Amino acid sequence: MRYRRMAAWLCLLLLLPSLAAAVSPVDDIKTLYEEGMTMVMLGDYEEAQTLFAQAGNYADAAAWQYYCDGMVHIAEADRWESQGQLHWAEESIQEAKQSFLLLKGMEFQDSAQLYSYCQARLYELRGLLQKAEDLFSTLLGTLDSGDRYLHIVQGVSLPTQAPEKEEVPCLESVPAHAGKHIVAYRGPGTAYAVENTVYIDSQSVFSVCGKAKNWYLVEMTQTRGRLIRFWLPSVSVVRDRDNSVKELDMYGRKAHLVKEQKALAGPGSQYVSALRLPAGTELVAYIAEGQYTMAECVDPSTGEKRVVWVETDSVSK
Repeated sequence: MRYRRMAAWLCLLLLLPSLAAAVSPVDDIKTLYEEGMTMVMLGDYEEAQTLFAQAGNYADAAAWQYYCDGMVHIAEADRWESQGQLHWAEESIQEAKQSFLLLKGMEFQDSAQLYSYCQARLYELRGLLQKAEDLFSTLLGTLDSGDRYLHIVQGVSLPTQAPEKEEVPCLESVPAHAGKHIVAYRGPGTAYAVENTVYIDSQSVFSVCGKAKNWYLVEMTQTRGRLIRFWLPSVSVVRDRDNSVKELDMYGRKAHLVKEQKALAGPGSQYVSALRLPAGTELVAYIAEGQYTMAECVDPSTGEKRVVWVETDSVSK
């Protein structure tokens, strides 16, 4: 009998690591979810969004992730608006509106009101003030709807659009094609992250706008007409016209961001967003295009290198 009890205890001891492994991930996910909820209560929606993303499908973490994404874009729009960059503020509000559109049908939290709030902000940014006033008047208590309603009634204008700055010409593009599937990268070489949002094969339509040694800087249009730039090995790409392609200086200079930036996959707001970079992010700055500078950075969320475009004014001299 004693030997049977010892054998049973041994079996239990052997099973404990596997039981802990089975329970621990769930506990960890629950902790991430609870930390995310704490960040929501504190108003730190960016941190909350990251935590809910890590929590995956636990409870309603996915819905909270969309909710936080909308709130982050609203805060982003506020910053652009305060700087007089109304076209960028409008873009951020559009992004927020899409997030709340996905949630309002679920009657998730106050998503229906926030969706209407975003619509009122769009009216305001587009100068449709009577529509904005009418809609804000139904949303008093939702974020700063009351203040915005009073400003419109009192004739307080949004900040004046920042004056246009002298722009550096952008790179000229040459139509090109590929004969087979090619893996795209977020920089000129396999040491950079793979650009997994595009698929390049013989049916793809794109253009070449620069060259760095054996790599082409390539541009193509994605869904909704947004543009994206990435890199392909030049040996796999055929230019459709025999135009010269600018050789890019990829030595650059060390710099850092003097303010938080929404880095883009090209030199302008018509390009897709790449990632958000905090002030102080270290860069290697390359050429300027338009009002943007091409720069290499490390993605804070993955630790991978990539090339992005940031406002030239945000790059240290």
